[in-house]
Amino acid sequence: MTTRMENRKEIINSFYWQIGFLIDGLVNKKQYKINSQEIHQLVKLYGIEAEKFMLRVLFENLNFLDPKTFDNSANQLKAQFLAQSLQNLSTESHFVDYFATIIESLQPPNVLEYMKKMSKALKLSLSLQLILATSLVISPYERVTTGGKVFLKDTLNEYFSLGKPQPIPEKVLHILLNVLNTSRQFVSPDSEEEKCPLKEWTTFLLDSNRQIEHSFGFEINMKTAAKSERVVPTHIDNLAKTFSAADIFEELGHFCTFSTKALKDVLNDFPSVDERDMARILMIMAKNPSGIEDTESRLVYSTFTSLKSENV
Repeated sequence: MTTRMENRKEIINSFYWQIGFLIDGLVNKKQYKINSQEIHQLVKLYGIEAEKFMLRVLFENLNFLDPKTFDNSANQLKAQFLAQSLQNLSTESHFVDYFATIIESLQPPNVLEYMKKMSKALKLSLSLQLILATSLVISPYERVTTGGKVFLKDTLNEYFSLGKPQPIPEKVLHILLNVLNTSRQFVSPDSEEEKCPLKEWTTFLLDSNRQIEHSFGFEINMKTAAKSERVVPTHIDNLAKTFSAADIFEELGHFCTFSTKALKDVLNDFPSVDERDMARILMIMAKNPSGIEDTESRLVYSTFTSLKSENV
């Protein structure tokens, strides 16, 4: 057993060494094409841990706080490869979960300064910066979260000011809506200067991503009510005409049955539930009897309730 474990460890170590070696070989345009293709193949073969390792090595190779870093042509090619990798990987739902751990491992003196200089050096799009900032604000590391919230606020402000819709992944949109409606820094800032145009930001985010088909089974299609100026999605008030209660419970996931309040919030949209529907709801609840919170389901549920509230 020990020998088998040692052999496996050696294989993993040799694989990581190979990725590092190929990244070090990104020194000219001819070698760049060959090495980048091989790196992508290895990462695709070995999965998420390989993605993390590749990104970590690339970040460690580039000192974004030193303006002379990119005087070196080899570093310019590595920066190009890193920017392309971030853009490609950011579309995966798991990317937002782990990116912050890479930044934490680098231990930058100032997270906000590092993120701004890195984004500028790599010429990252605003939508990609939003994805990176979102990962930072849900980080378990307080230092990363603190800098991430300021970076998110600045990026959202620029994203909104530009006025050009740039779609972001569905999961990132869920997290952003949840953060904007629950984080004290956005909801109840310490001073007038720190106040954010939450309603305008939320409306623009939803409008920019109105074609996303959400987990609750319909596309976000926003309109502004003339009197209240409240933004509401088409069909949200007519759920019962389109879906059964059990359908919604199944789509929203475990969190809508995690507490009595959440359960009531969803059932309020369905004044009449027949026996068949109730049986299906009880079966859904029985799948998760332990009471363990499901983070992804919580985000979907938070988006669902935000769309129905007066806050958006």
